[in-house]
Parts: sequence; C-alpha cells; structure tokens
Amino acid sequence: MRARNADIPRLMATALQYQQAGRPQQAEPLYRTVLKAFPDLPDALHFLGLALHQMGRTAEGIRFLRKAVARQPGNAVFHNNLGFVLMSAGLLEQSEAHCRDATRLQPDFAEAWYNLGIVLEERGRLQDAAASYTQAATLRPEHYKTLVNLAGAFVELGRYGDAVGACESALKLQPNISQANLILGRALTEMGEPDRAELTLREALQRTPDDPQLLLALANALTALGRLDEARTVCDQLLQRSPADPDVCFGMGTVAQAAGDHSGAMNHFRQALELDPAFAPAVLGLSAARKFTGDDSEEIDRFEQLLRRAHIPPRDSIKLHFALGKIHDDCRLYDRAFGHYAAANALRKEQVQFDREQHIRYVDSLIDTFSRGLIEKKVREVSMDEELPIFIVGMPRSGTTLVEQIIASHPSVKAGGELPLLRRAVRSLAARAGDDRSYPACVETLNAGAAHRLAQSYLEKLPARTNGEIRVTDKMPSNFFHAGLIAILFSKARIIHCRRDPMDVCLSIFFQPFSRAHPYAFDLGNLGHYYRQYERLMAHWRAVLGDRLFEVQYSELVEDPESVSRRLIDHCGLEWDDRCLQFDRNRGAVRTASHWQVRQPIYRTSLQRWKHYERHLSPLLEALQG
Repeated sequence: MRARNADIPRLMATALQYQQAGRPQQAEPLYRTVLKAFPDLPDALHFLGLALHQMGRTAEGIRFLRKAVARQPGNAVFHNNLGFVLMSAGLLEQSEAHCRDATRLQPDFAEAWYNLGIVLEERGRLQDAAASYTQAATLRPEHYKTLVNLAGAFVELGRYGDAVGACESALKLQPNISQANLILGRALTEMGEPDRAELTLREALQRTPDDPQLLLALANALTALGRLDEARTVCDQLLQRSPADPDVCFGMGTVAQAAGDHSGAMNHFRQALELDPAFAPAVLGLSAARKFTGDDSEEIDRFEQLLRRAHIPPRDSIKLHFALGKIHDDCRLYDRAFGHYAAANALRKEQVQFDREQHIRYVDSLIDTFSRGLIEKKVREVSMDEELPIFIVGMPRSGTTLVEQIIASHPSVKAGGELPLLRRAVRSLAARAGDDRSYPACVETLNAGAAHRLAQSYLEKLPARTNGEIRVTDKMPSNFFHAGLIAILFSKARIIHCRRDPMDVCLSIFFQPFSRAHPYAFDLGNLGHYYRQYERLMAHWRAVLGDRLFEVQYSELVEDPESVSRRLIDHCGLEWDDRCLQFDRNRGAVRTASHWQVRQPIYRTSLQRWKHYERHLSPLLEALQG
C-alpha cells in the first residue's frame, strides 16, 4: 500500500491513537506506510522510533529517532525523546548531549530538564542532577516525580534538610508516594532524627506493609535508635518474604555490623553476593567487616574483575574502588591500594564542589565573633547550668568513636553517637536571636530567652536515658566549629577535643567512603587546606576557652590507655570505673566508619600509617605546610 498525500494526516492520527493506547504494534505498519511515500517525514520517523522502543526494539528505534533529529535539528521534543531512549539503552553520554540540546533549544521545557537530571544522576554527577531537577520543578511545580528525584539526589549529596523539604512538597501533591516516604525516612535517619523516621516509615508501611525498601529503611532507623533486636526482627521478616533479594541480605549485614556481629555481617554480605555477584555495596561491606590476606587472592581477583565490566555505574565504581583499596591495604600492597583509593576519590570529587576561600571566610567569621570577651559576657547573661551533654569533637577519623566508647562504657553515660542537633540549632539561631544577620554574627544579640529555648530544644532531642545515666555523649566531630556556642549555651558541659597526627588523620579520611556531606575529603590538597583551617580554629578555641577544652592525643591514648582514660573520666565529672578499659565489650550500636576497630582492643598499627603511602602524598604535605 502506498499512501496518497490526502491519506497522510489520517494515517498519522490513527497510528498515534494506537500508540497512545499502548498498542504500538498496530501503529508501526501505519508509520511505515507513510514513510514509503515520504521517507523524510520528521514526525513519522520520530513516532516510529518511539513505537519501536515501546516494543523493545530500542536499537532500531534509535536509528529512526536519529533520522528525525537530522531532519529537524531545531526540534527540542525530538532531542528530548532521543535522549530518553538513549538513556534507556545505557548510552548515557549521548543521552546527555541530546537532553542538553533540548533544554538549549527550549529553556522552559520541564520534561527535558527532568530527563537531563535523570541521566546526570545515572552518570554520578549529582550536583548537576540536583540543579536540573530544581529547574524542572520550578517550571512544573505540580510534577511530584521531579520532587522525589530531587530529594533522592539531595540525600546522596548529604543535603538531608533539603531532601526533607523536597519530600514534604512531593507528599503534599501526592500523599501516598512510597518512594517519597522512603527517602524522607532515610533523610531523617541521617539527620539524626531516627524517631521521626520511624514514625514516617511505619505510617507508609500501613499502606504498603510488604514494601521491602520501606522495611529496610525502618530497620536502619531502629538501628540508629539502638533498638537492634527490633531491627533484626524486621530484617528477619524481610528475609522470609524476600530471601532472594540482595538488598535485604545487605540490610541484614549492616544491622549485624552495627551490633558488632562481624561474622554474621560477613555471612549476610556473602549471601547478597551469591544472589548478585556484582552487588557493589556488599563488596564494600565485606571489605570493612574483616581483614583480608594473600590467601584471599581468588576472591580479590573476582572483585577486581567487577571493575572491568562495561557501563558500570559510577556509584558502583566508587564502592568497589574503596573496597579494593581497603583490601589491598590489608594485604600490604600499598601502591595498589592507593591506586584504588585515588580512583574512588577522583570519581567522588566530580560530584561535589569545595570552595577553599569560602571556607576560610567562615573560619574567619567564627574567630572574629567568638572572642573571649563575648563568650564570658554571654555565659553570664544566657548560659544554662547543665552538665548533661559531653561533646566529643575533632577531625573525622581522629579517635572520636574510640573516646566515646571508652566514656560510654561507664554506667553513668549514655552514648549518643553523631548527633546533628547542634548543627540544626545553628541553622535556627538567627531567627531565635531576632537578628537579620546570619550565624555566627547573630550570636552577639542572643538573649537569655532565646538561648534557653535553643538549649532546651537540644537537650530534649538527646537519646533517652533508660538506666539512670547522668551524661550523654554527642560525638559529632564537626561540632568543633561550634565550641564557642557550646560554651555559651552550656557553661558546665564538657568539651573533649580529639587530636591525631595530621598526615594519619587526613590519609584515613581519604581512605573512607565518606558521604558527599564532606566535600573536602576527596582531594589531598583540599584535605590539607581543611586541616589547616581546623587547626587555626582549634588554636582560637584553646586560647578563649582554656581548661573548658580537654584534649586527647590519639597516640597518647593508644600508648597509655589507662592513664588517658582516667583523665577523660575525671574531666567528665565521674568516678573511675574499670569497665572503661573494656570498651571493646560495649555492645551498643556503632554506625560510623570505625565500627570494626572499636570492637577490638586498642592497637598501634594505625600510628604513622601514612609512611606506607609517603610517595603518593606530596599534594597533602604541600597543603599542610602552606
């Protein structure tokens, strides 16, 4: 059959009706009839390409879509749809190019911005993905899927507060979206609000009680709350329902790991890998759960081969490189280990930005604001006479988890872990102070009423004390930025500063798969810069706080644990208890990168560890020396 000119509109309209009704098989012959008469008709090429993709013949569909774009290179819709189909075929670089062409040709094309966000997220460029989703949401605020994707990108970037906001906006549009509730639960858990996360997730589970991802997120929230038996129960239920789900096995492993059951964790991670031999999170979990040796060469080779797969997502590459870095470090193959760590961090660095000058300005503002005079004046005017919190601060990987475990082994102390409560208080401080200026300048106008409400809000959100504890630890390392505010709000609170050799601490950070909430961590030069600013700020706190700041040198703690531990407990205002020297028996949940180490007696192998990698560390040395 050869179509006449007069037949073309009818054939195209009929074919499009079939296609929109989900019957592309009936649309295909009509489009082909049109193309026999008019081989270059752009709309027929375009819609036939989409129909072929709908039928699973994506490669063939791409050829027709390319022809349509070639005939009308200025058509934004053609570029957008070709970009979408290329993305489904895994051709992400080409997909991005066409999605960008669509947004360039039609800047108010919300769907093109949305698709560009998806492909950028698939390529691991989360900052750019979040920007694209934000643009799409601005253009089409009623599209809840954009907000859900934006929230997911924010979680991956460590912007948990922004993720919560995006989820709440999506849920206003569509109250029963499981994915939005799931991301909201994860974000709240990471923000240090696992109690709110639990409520959110349980409410969502009333609607979809068998959703495995919601149940896994609930198990994670329960783990963060220290309710490990309940977390295990949830995971056991999951395992019965979905025994062949690697995500479930991995979730079981993380709960076991947090509880110190490393043998159980390894078993679950191995089960996940049996189900999916390329499941990168389980490889990373397994690498952290034990020490590897040369006898594990067959398994190590298998992990190395995973990196040589085609089209491996960046998120998997990052996990595998970090895992193999740790494994080769265990095996004392230091050059090979560093190669993997460097590759992982290079991929991470592409996803974040760290502004050195902005960071310097922030530290300057803290030093300029929190003078000795201001702190003493504000303590007299607004401070609460409260001894409950113990703040453990310092660089990440400086021994904060070890110090908390020692202190929390005392029966009068509750371990709080890394609590983001003070960071949240800082965000709300300007409003409470009634000052138009941002933090820290707004502290100058902080009155007693606002300060007491801020302090009380912090205290109320500390983990519940169930056994008569009279102290609660808060070991968020980055609270070192806020030592001056701590001194003002809580005149009797203890502040413990953990110190470690700068080369060792920076290298240890570089070797950890930190979240993107640590944008300085993925570049040795940035790490050295960040450390120097930290040292500059801590020198200021030392000068203005005096003996309010108790300092623990990691090397001294390792060499003489009893003497340092006794001074620690004394600084906390507590009587000595011998259980503080048996911290490795503490069964509380540990959710930081140190979960394996703190279950062991104190060891010295981490001292001067950087010497093994000295040949690779010139950018760090140069940055530390300024």
